[in-house]
Parts: sequence; structure tokens; C-alpha cells
Amino acid sequence: MRWIRLILLLGPTGVLAACSPAVVLRPLYDSKYTAPADPRIEGKWVTPDLDESGTQDEVQVQWTVESYSTTDGHSYFVDARFFRNEEKTAEAEPSYSVKLLPIEGKLFFDA
Repeated sequence: MRWIRLILLLGPTGVLAACSPAVVLRPLYDSKYTAPADPRIEGKWVTPDLDESGTQDEVQVQWTVESYSTTDGHSYFVDARFFRNEEKTAEAEPSYSVKLLPIEGKLFFDA
């Protein structure tokens, strides 16, 4: 009986904790940060699956990167489309809004 009460109490708590947004303890930038723009990354990019290259299981990812301006600098829309070997239909289309973040002379996406 004690286990049932424990499960009924902790079960919803675990579910609610998983639904909340992540908390950043050490953010990479603050509100004064102005995101840079780099026109070299804009456009369409194709990433092949090197492990499955030339097989029926090969999945290519087509990335589309588009720039837009915000009050705190430039941001980018990044869309990903997954294509199977010979198929031209996309499996899923995750979309991200990201900023560029320079760290030690290299640029990284921060979503």
C-alpha cells in the first residue's frame, strides 16, 4: 500500500518535471550580446549518411538556413528535411531558430 501511494505521488511529479523548459545555469551570452551575421552559412546544405552510403537505408538531410534580423542582432531559421535513398519526399521537418555564437574563433549555432 505504501508503494502505491509513493507511485501516485511521484509519478505526476516526474511527468510535470519533464514538461518544463530546461534551466540554464551558465548562459553562453547575456542580454547585451549582439549576434553576428555570416552570409556564408545561408542557403541549402546536404548532409549524407556516410555509414549507410549507397545502401537502401541511406538518409540524406537537406538543411535550409535563412537569415533574419532581430533587435539583438541576426538570427537564423534552420529547417531540416530527411530524404531516403531514392525518395523525394521528406520524412520529418524539424525547424529551429538559432543564433551564431563565436567561441575561441569558431562559430556555433545556439538554439
